[in-house]
Amino acid sequence: MTAEPPVEDLKQFIASIGARSVHCAISRSISFTDPSLVSTLIPCINICIDPANHPIYIHCLDGRKITSLLVLLIRRLQGWTPYAALAEFWRHQLLFRSPILAAEIEKTTKELEFLAGDLNDIALPESIPKWLWGGDKSVTVAGVRFVNR
Repeated sequence: MTAEPPVEDLKQFIASIGARSVHCAISRSISFTDPSLVSTLIPCINICIDPANHPIYIHCLDGRKITSLLVLLIRRLQGWTPYAALAEFWRHQLLFRSPILAAEIEKTTKELEFLAGDLNDIALPESIPKWLWGGDKSVTVAGVRFVNR
């Protein structure tokens, strides 16, 4: 999840381990308050929940919390409450960063609250991984709308 496609040495590494690279373009200038951010991440979520793409390794290179946001949205899809998903987001942000000011946490949490709410346009693949609702596609999740259900 970067603005530009992977550089050549990363492509070579991916090929050397027999993996497949899927690039999700995320603008460097996008902010958590941008209404298009979630719709930008929906294709990434759809890739992650398709077992044909597993095992999966998610990463970004820009350090803008986008990978953590993707995981937050996957947690919402798994049925986590917005507050539980936000708590996990912050737990991991605080583990790997120098001290974060309380004001930054408050500001970012307010920005994330609307992102952690409703998810729309999720496309369920033919089968889903066991980590998603135990593999049962009939499960419903409050605040999640599927395009093919």
